[in-house]
Amino acid sequence: YTISYYNTNNTGCFNHSRSDITTSRASYQLTGLEEGTQYSITVTATLTGGRTEQDIITATTRTAAPSAPPSSVRLSVVSSTSINVRWGPWTAGIGMER
Repeated sequence: YTISYYNTNNTGCFNHSRSDITTSRASYQLTGLEEGTQYSITVTATLTGGRTEQDIITATTRTAAPSAPPSSVRLSVVSSTSINVRWGPWTAGIGMER
């Protein structure tokens, strides 16, 4: 099997890509990837007679957990049915303003 992958978050850029991974096993762990990043991964099998078959999938790595618990939790009433919750330090990916 030959495994290749590239970071699809950077359009037209092949940072964090490889195309030279080979294995005889039916599994392989990709390491050194960027967190919260989408990758296109191709697995190619070379069959008897030199014919090849491949499968391509897209996967996104997880975002790392915050290194500390939230601090300075603040609430503000928005309406009779909602409350805005804010905290620090700011953690990317939460989608709330600081």
